[in-house]
Amino acid sequence: MSEFIGRSPERPFELAKCLIVIAGPVLYGKTTLANVLAPRLSAPILDIDEGWRERWGSLENRPAMPEVYDHNHDRARPFLAVGRPAILVATYSWEGYHKKLKEFTEKGGTPLRVFLLTIPTDKVEKETERRLKLRQADPNNLSDVT
Repeated sequence: MSEFIGRSPERPFELAKCLIVIAGPVLYGKTTLANVLAPRLSAPILDIDEGWRERWGSLENRPAMPEVYDHNHDRARPFLAVGRPAILVATYSWEGYHKKLKEFTEKGGTPLRVFLLTIPTDKVEKETERRLKLRQADPNNLSDVT
C-alpha cells in the first residue's frame, strides 16, 4: 500500500481550481468513476442528468441539450470561483458541447482535465439490459437508458 506523507489515503490529492470532465457514452461508468474520485479530490460531482432534473424536473420541461450543458457548466462556477475543483459528468457526444466546454474554461482561466471512457460493447449491452429491467420495475427510475 502506498504511503501518503501528510495526507490520508482517503484524500491523497488536493486540487486547486480545476475542471475535471468525465465523458463517454451512456452506461460507460462515468458516474461510478466520479463517485470514486470526488471524495479523494474534495470535489463536487455535477452530473448533467441530475442538474437538469433538479432545474427542470421532467423531459417535457427540459430545454434543448446545448442549454442543459450551459447550465451544468454554470453549476461549476461557485466552486471554481473559490479555487476548488469540480467534476462534470456528461457524454459530451457532440462537437458543439466540446466548443462550449473550451469556451467556458478559457473564459474563466480554468485548467481542464478530460477523461474519455471507453468499454467493450458486450459490457454495454449487459448494462443496458440491467437498467431496462430496473426501468420496467420502476417507471420513475430515470436511468440514462431512453
